[in-house]
Amino acid sequence: MQFKDNYLTKYFWLKMTAVYLLGCLMSGSLAAEGPWKRVVSIDQLSDKKIVLEQNRALNTFQQFGRTVTATLVMQCEPPLYDYPMAAIVFSATIGVEHAYFRYRFDDDSVVEPAGGQILAHGSAIEFASHMYVPERIDRLTKASKFRIELDLPWAGNTLLKFNTSGAGAALANLPCARIDGTSPR
Repeated sequence: MQFKDNYLTKYFWLKMTAVYLLGCLMSGSLAAEGPWKRVVSIDQLSDKKIVLEQNRALNTFQQFGRTVTATLVMQCEPPLYDYPMAAIVFSATIGVEHAYFRYRFDDDSVVEPAGGQILAHGSAIEFASHMYVPERIDRLTKASKFRIELDLPWAGNTLLKFNTSGAGAALANLPCARIDGTSPR
């Protein structure tokens, strides 16, 4: 009988906790401060902690009749993990070799043409690296909107929109050197 009582008590509290969390989510009291989500993983080979900040695009696009999502990711640049980089990661392979794009932060002028290296076997584009185009990282951290138009070989001309508010705080959460050369370590 003791086991049954403990089981019922745990079930009751689990159910009440679920109802509470659902209510908080619906009321917005547990909503995130911004669109950035921190993700921490461990490299299986080196056991090194990998920290990144993710931001899902506000829209999707079609390729071969399927929906493709995009996520803007900021992380410390591999393999040294010393400086920040930003890349757009896709839910499907989008191309090979090099990508050309136009982009705009907030209401700034459109920057064109620009290019980025295709990463991860065609499923990501490097947008900014502190080593190569630090002004993009700097501008990203201050912008509230980021729009990028990509010329993709299989999906055609594609516009992606991101709410980048809070990017400066997200970058500050990364354990790599800052744009100004300081380090949190």
